[in-house]
Formats: sequence, structure tokens, C-alpha cells
Amino acid sequence: MSQLYLIDQILNGLGFNERTKVKKTPAGASKILHRDEEGEEMQTEWEYRRIIGQLNFLEKSTRPDIAYVVHQCTRFSSNPKESHEKAVLRIGRSLMDTRSQGIIFEPTNSLLELWCDADFSGNWKVESGNSTFG
Repeated sequence: MSQLYLIDQILNGLGFNERTKVKKTPAGASKILHRDEEGEEMQTEWEYRRIIGQLNFLEKSTRPDIAYVVHQCTRFSSNPKESHEKAVLRIGRSLMDTRSQGIIFEPTNSLLELWCDADFSGNWKVESGNSTFG
């Protein structure tokens, strides 16, 4: 099961074409997004919230491999900065390379296995005695 049409909509919304460089992974290994209150404003004209909404639907339906990084970007939908924009663009570049991937369902008589991709402790910061997320 894959969602090629939705991925194409996301890539078109980001302004990508066949000359856009692809990335092998949706996020850098050591990059943790934060509020970036002093950061530069977004430089492109695409709608951050709309693309994030599409990515949320995609990751919940057929692409759980991008769930972590999409959730990182979702936290900053109310005031996205250039660093958040770059993170979303990287997700899009990785989708270009993995466009046809999805979920394969194979009926078996085995037990149901569940996997969770979560990292809550790595994104907590303590500022002035208050714990904050992001």
C-alpha cells in the first residue's frame, strides 16, 4: 500500500521538480529542532501548515518511517523559521528517493507485532528551572 498521489502533491507543493537533489534520509542524525526564536523567517512561499498536514496523513497511513521527523517539524507550525523549513525540505527530498515505498500487508497466522518510534527524553531542555519541550 502506497500513496504516490499524496507524495506527488507534497513534492509539487514544495516546488520540487526532476532536477531537485534527493536525500537518502528524512533527517540528519544529530539535528534536533528547537524553537529557534532568533532564527531567520522562512524564505519560500509554500504553506508550512498545509505541507505538515499532508506529511502527518502520509506518515500515519503508509509511511511510519518518517513519523519522528514529521512530528519534530509539526511542533513549530505556529511560527516556523528557516531551520524548520529546511527540515521539511529534507523530508521532501527523501520522499523523492523513496516515492514508491509503503506498507506491505501479508496475512499470516502469527502474532501481531507493534513497533514504536519515540524519543521524548532527548528533546527536553531545562531553562530557568522550568522543563520545556522544544
